[in-house]
Amino acid sequence: MKLICKIEVVNRAHNNLNIRSNGKYIKSTLALSKEPKNRTEYFGVTALDNAPTKLTILTRNDIPSKGFPRTLESLYMAGLKLCNFRRDILLLRRLTVLDLSNNEIEKIPFEFARMPNLSELYLTNNSLGSLESVDWRWLLGPQITKTLKLLDLCGNKLKVLPRNIWKLHNLVTLKLDNNLLERLPASLGRMRKLSGISVLVAY
Repeated sequence: MKLICKIEVVNRAHNNLNIRSNGKYIKSTLALSKEPKNRTEYFGVTALDNAPTKLTILTRNDIPSKGFPRTLESLYMAGLKLCNFRRDILLLRRLTVLDLSNNEIEKIPFEFARMPNLSELYLTNNSLGSLESVDWRWLLGPQITKTLKLLDLCGNKLKVLPRNIWKLHNLVTLKLDNNLLERLPASLGRMRKLSGISVLVAY
């Protein structure tokens, strides 16, 4: 149990904290618990205040050996020639932007659909359509369908899209350039918020 109360102290010990004195009483907050280990604890500074929210990986050697910081909100891992989706990404519950462009990923685990905050997903130039059949469960789960606003699937050798892609209720931008699509699902017309769709093909 931690008891917090307001007190007034005379100009004495606060000199150790480099607080300028004005010759008057100084109002402070006293927390009756364990003694602070360092000066930062007097001001309520914790490790989370300095934890990273954005990370760009330029080479495979830059990938953290102990996993990604759980505080990440943006993760960029483009051009690493990754063949497999890294499952430790699934632990990043705060992630809003994920860029896995220019890799060689063929499959994304269905658990990815549980990402609670993802709004932008960049998968340009991977190999999602190289398998005989595509398992789209990763895209159509109950969480990601509520949060995803931008989806980039350009250059993935895709031949078809899932019929129930309309479940991406909040999707605003859909990029499908340079695939092998012969037709688009009619259900796209049910996506009320979709304002930009690109299906260009370079010959």
